[in-house]
Amino acid sequence: MENLWNKAHQFILDSKEGDFYMSGDKKVSVVRRSPKRIYFSNGELITIKESKYDFIYLSGRNVDNVLRDIEGYFIYKIHSCK
Repeated sequence: MENLWNKAHQFILDSKEGDFYMSGDKKVSVVRRSPKRIYFSNGELITIKESKYDFIYLSGRNVDNVLRDIEGYFIYKIHSCK
């Protein structure tokens, strides 16, 4: 079984403008992307930071909520495609 938490992180790191996920009945899309910041249509902002130990992490007010929403969307897609 794949790790959806890691897949959600990778979705954010690889996202481009126009990429989206569903949160309930609302479509949340990436409206702007810079090398270090990702802006979502629901007002969320996620910053990509690098630690002094050279690993990358996500920062923002509601990063965990966004990741859980993306995980939920992946679960929905898995079950709706069967």
